[in-house]
Amino acid sequence: LSKTIDVLKGACVPYLVLGKGSNLLVADDLPEMVAISLKRASVEAESTEAGGRVQVRAGAGTALSKLMRMCLNQGLTGLEFLVGIPGSLGGAVMMNAGTKHGKISDVLEHVTMMTEKGEVRITRMNIKFSYRKTHLPVEGVVWDATLHAEKEEKKIVRKRMLDILRERKIRQPEPTRTAGSVFKNPPGDYAGRLIEQAGLKGKVLGGAKISEKHANWIVTTHGAKASDVYGLLKLVQNTVEDKLGIKLEPEIKLIGFE
Repeated sequence: LSKTIDVLKGACVPYLVLGKGSNLLVADDLPEMVAISLKRASVEAESTEAGGRVQVRAGAGTALSKLMRMCLNQGLTGLEFLVGIPGSLGGAVMMNAGTKHGKISDVLEHVTMMTEKGEVRITRMNIKFSYRKTHLPVEGVVWDATLHAEKEEKKIVRKRMLDILRERKIRQPEPTRTAGSVFKNPPGDYAGRLIEQAGLKGKVLGGAKISEKHANWIVTTHGAKASDVYGLLKLVQNTVEDKLGIKLEPEIKLIGFE
């Protein structure tokens, strides 16, 4: 991977590193670039225990659903907040993914980055975190991450996961073609509440629609274009800012726009 990155940079070839791509909006007319998938190159998820502490290590391309199954099977608690998030560990690390139940910065111990010069291991004390953002001190690709967890009875871990999944089902749209929450919550408020207050719930543009169930989700139909979703995104930003004086910041990653 480090050699690939070195060659691409040397040739000035644009590239995009993909986990599961669940939080991306890619432009319809995106110029050609190299997409690097870490799924098959990913380090297998494993756990080790020493001195009463449990470390969970997995590759960046590991699906969070797979990581959650391992935690359940081994009776590990502390990472349940990741259940139901349709992404990879690398993506979760990069965006400091989380919910009201917890976030990556609460459990991250260290990260291995792959740079053009090789592997670099970065401990938590050298990483800065903010809301939905992890600020890594070197440029490169997240290769794997180590999180801390604790031992717990499997039935308790299962109950915690099921409770979170039930909660998500109640407040989020049914599984559909979507990138999840579109905007970050502004300090002291919720993006969904602001979008609804601005009168945009249910708004349709082409094949994209602001969800009737949760206004911070844009759902799509077959045939929808990225430009439809992006158009709604910009409409929301402009309308909420005009009516309420708040500029919403996208949570999804935009590739090839502006």
